[in-house]
This record gives sequence, C-alpha cells and structure tokens, in this order.
Amino acid sequence: MLGDLLRRAVDVRSLLAARREARAARHDGRGDLELEFYQACFGNDYLHAGYFDPIPDDPEEISLADLKRAMQAYTDLVATRVPDGARVLDVGCGTGGLIGQLRARGVEAMGLTPSAAHARYVRERHGCEVVEARLEAIDIERWRGHFDVLTSMESFHNVPPDRGVPVMRALLAPGGRWVNIDYYRLRADTRNRSGRLLDDYRRALDAAGFEVVEEIDVSANTAPSMAFAHLVASRIVLPMIDFGIGRFFFKRPVLRYLTQDVVARQRARVRIDGIDPATLAREKRYLLQVLAPR
Repeated sequence: MLGDLLRRAVDVRSLLAARREARAARHDGRGDLELEFYQACFGNDYLHAGYFDPIPDDPEEISLADLKRAMQAYTDLVATRVPDGARVLDVGCGTGGLIGQLRARGVEAMGLTPSAAHARYVRERHGCEVVEARLEAIDIERWRGHFDVLTSMESFHNVPPDRGVPVMRALLAPGGRWVNIDYYRLRADTRNRSGRLLDDYRRALDAAGFEVVEEIDVSANTAPSMAFAHLVASRIVLPMIDFGIGRFFFKRPVLRYLTQDVVARQRARVRIDGIDPATLAREKRYLLQVLAPR
C-alpha cells in the first residue's frame, strides 16, 4: 500500500490532472456525491427527512421501507397544498421528487437549483424546465409575478432570509402562495449550526409583506429520521471506524506508536451529538407553513 502511495505521489503530472478533474466535476455537477448516496440508499428522488405519523416509539423499529414511506408522506404534505392548474416553482428542487409528483397530476411545475447535477437529472427525468442558479441570483425580471405557488422543502435554510424572502415575494403572482417546510434554530449557539435563526426568518417574512396562512409544527414527526440516523451512526458507523482503525494497526505496532496521537485527535473529531434527536428538540423547530403576500 505504501509503495502504491509513493508511486502516485511522485507522478506529479497525473496528480495535477486528477486534481483538475475533481475540481471540474465539482464545478459542473458531475461529482455530486449526495445524489449518488441518497439514490443508493433509498432509490427515490427525495433529498429530505421523513414525516412519521404515527410516531414510532423506538428507532430500532424503523426500517428502510418505513423511511421511504415517511419521505413520501413529507412530500405529500406539500403536494396536497398545491392546487390543480397552478404554475409552480420548486425552489431547491433536489432530484425532482415533488416536481414529478405534481407533473403526474398535470400541474405545470419546474425547478430551481444551483446544482448542475440535479438540474440535468431533473430535466432528463421529468422533461421540465429547471433554472440553474441560486435563488438570490435568479433573473427576477424574467420571472417576476409568474408563479401561482412556490414550494421549498428543506431547502430554504440554505438562503439568507433577508435576501431570499423578498425574491420569493417578487416571484409570486397576485393571490399566490408559498408552501415551505423547513427547520430553524431557536438560538445562535446551537451544537448543530445548520439552519437559520427562526427569529431572523420571521422578521424577513414580515418585512417582505408575507402573512402566515397556515403553520404546523412537525418537529416531532420528523424527529424519527434523525433518531434513526443517530442510531445507525452510534451502533454501526462509529464501531466500524474503531474496528477499521484497530485492524489496520494490529500488525503495524510501530506505525501505531508513531501516529497514535494524531489518530486519537482525528477520531475525537468524529461526533454525532449534532444529530441527537434530544439535542435537536431543544435547539430547533421544524415547521410546515403556507405563506401569502399581505
């Protein structure tokens, strides 16, 4: 193994070529690991948590089939709030699961995503238009007032509220609705820093002239997804890491002695408390909202 590593390290031309290829893949979307991972695990076009009803008592009772049904139920929460005949833009469309479901009903749905891999996949799979851009960079004048419904499923937390919410307002046609399902931090100093502050988001809604037509707290219904992820991480992933480290060094005692401090520091950095459902329950809220311009 060490010989192969050294041989590749001294082949500077190939090393630089591999680096250029990896950078190009990230730039044009050919190297989308998230897309490959989710489809390998679930075999569907959803990149979000699940909605469980009833809520299971024990994460050990959750199967992959349960997760797939919950992911479908999550999508249904949004899809059932989209009327027939609406012109829809799915903001942060992922791999197009909601778009496919709406278009099967005859709804004129299209997507928005900054990912070239996702955009290409959705175009090829559903034959619809996909705007390849960040929400803040969309051509507002082209799409101003064009959409009857905007949808966003676990995607708007990537957008700064003070910049993104006014864009959503500009894209809506008179009488339009924005159906949003996402999670928010209750305070700044959370262990898991993903998501925007709920207070900032609400202030942005008010400043842009949105009113909340419907709001449902679905935190408890989405928590089993995190509970299952935490279970897999604590009972399978981390033990596999420890087993792999131990097995690698078993016949390499000198290498173990030389690198034990570095290995210990790197291993200590692998933490899963950020996906602990008890921590998330204290620090975040998951909301389903229907919003309308005042």
